[in-house]
Amino acid sequence: MNSLQFLVMGLVGKSLEDIRRSILFRNYSKPTAMNASLQTLQSVWDLHDVGYLHRDIKPQNFAIGLGENEKVIYMLDFGIARKYRYGDTKQVKVARIAVKFLGTIRFASRACHLGIEQGRKDDLETWLYMLFDLFDDESLPWKRAVNKNQVITMKDKFFKLEYSKSFKVVPSEVQRIVKYIDGMAYADEPDYLYIQNSLNYIQSSPYMGKPKSYKGPEDLDEVVTRYDNLAHYG
Repeated sequence: MNSLQFLVMGLVGKSLEDIRRSILFRNYSKPTAMNASLQTLQSVWDLHDVGYLHRDIKPQNFAIGLGENEKVIYMLDFGIARKYRYGDTKQVKVARIAVKFLGTIRFASRACHLGIEQGRKDDLETWLYMLFDLFDDESLPWKRAVNKNQVITMKDKFFKLEYSKSFKVVPSEVQRIVKYIDGMAYADEPDYLYIQNSLNYIQSSPYMGKPKSYKGPEDLDEVVTRYDNLAHYG
C-alpha cells in the first residue's frame, strides 16, 4: 500500500462546457471568455511547473468551484496526464519514437495527430484551440470533422492564419500568441509570462467592451454567475 500514490480532488461545480450548453445556451461574453482563458492558462502553467502534461485540455475538463470558490476555475481529468521530465529534475524526457493518439480530435495538438511525443507546447496548442472555442464554439473550422488527416490539415492552415473567419472572433493580438506557440519545439520551455501578459493587454483593450459592472478578472464576469438570472444549479 505504501507504494501507491493518490490524487485527491475537491468537489467542484459545472464544467465550462456544461455552463455554456445547459445553462447559458449561448457563447460566453468576451470578458468571461478572456477571464477563463487567463485562469486556464495559469492552470496549465502550474501543472507544467510540477512536471506534468495534461494532454486533454478542453472546456469539459475545467470547472468552476462551489461557494466562495465559484469564481475560480479548476482543471479536471488527469487520466492521460504524463510526467514530461525525469524525476524531480528539470531535464525533459527524451521523446519516444511513436505515440498513440490520445485526447479529443477537436482539441488535440498536431503532434498528437502525427503520433509524435507531446511536450509543453502541445498543451499550449490545445489550450489555444480552447481559447477560440470559449469565444465562439463555432470558431474552429474542424469542429464537425472526424477524419484525423483532414483535421490536421485544417489545423496547419489555422496556424498559417488562413481562416479569417476564425480570427475575427478573437482580438487581433491573439495572432502573436498563435505564432509564438507554432514556433515552439518539443523540449522548449514556454514563456508563459509572455502569453499571460499578451492576454492581460487584450483584457484592458476597448475590444473587450467590458460592462460597467465588470470589476476585473476575479469576477469571472460576475461568474457567469447568475447564469443569465437562471436558477443556480444544484
